[in-house]
Amino acid sequence: MLPKEFPAWQNVYRTFRRWTDQRKFEQMHDRLRAQWRERQGRDASPTAAVLDAQSTRSSPQGGETGYDAGKKIKGRKRHLVVDTLGLVLAVSHLGNLASTAPLAWLVERVGWRHAFELIAALPAVMAVLLYAVVRDAPPGHAWHGRARPDAWSTMRGAG
Repeated sequence: MLPKEFPAWQNVYRTFRRWTDQRKFEQMHDRLRAQWRERQGRDASPTAAVLDAQSTRSSPQGGETGYDAGKKIKGRKRHLVVDTLGLVLAVSHLGNLASTAPLAWLVERVGWRHAFELIAALPAVMAVLLYAVVRDAPPGHAWHGRARPDAWSTMRGAG
């Protein structure tokens, strides 16, 4: 239900669709983010970003859902890219499509049983490949005999 001050819902929807097709909402968001960054004394365009995933409970309307066993949440998983101020740069649900398309192709080619057998064997194959390819640093190398720093100290440049 729209407030009574609004025009007929058909006009509101038509305008919404037109703005969506013209990507007006993304343009407004980008402009507001740039203005906020400048107000905070930063460059308008971010130079660093953080990728994160978020699991959210699904709504009663339904749609595609899954289960995040780590967080014990049944719902949707979305991936966010944010700048160092926490302002959203991008949101993606494409992981759902990207993960189902290869499975659908594989099931079509070899059937359900063989597809799941191949998927179950994949981590073991990857472990063998990693064991065969990844080696310790050779003697005399800067890393030889030295504990590797954690990711955070490497990103800071301390490692």
